Amino acid sequence: MKRNVGVLNIDKDKYRCFIQCHGVGDNDNIARSVDSYVSCLNSVAHHLEIEINPKTLKNEADIECVKTRLKGIVAPNTISNYCSAMYQYQYVVMVRE
Repeated sequence: MKRNVGVLNIDKDKYRCFIQCHGVGDNDNIARSVDSYVSCLNSVAHHLEIEINPKTLKNEADIECVKTRLKGIVAPNTISNYCSAMYQYQYVVMVRE
């Protein structure tokens, strides 16, 4: 039986506001970046069959563990993109608490 996977506890409007206030990169289009980051998090959840939430990404060690698990499943550049999204998610969660 396949577990429920995906991104939990993320409010896309608050995430968009956060990224607009803090930025994600000089050349990024804000709306596209938010959608891309959420898509990356959903992809991580799908590949590893996990839920992305504040408990599964509570610190840098959690991100490193996810990164290690993704090796061999997706390309290194994709892992790098996923890590960027996970760090942003983790920071948004920390700021919201």
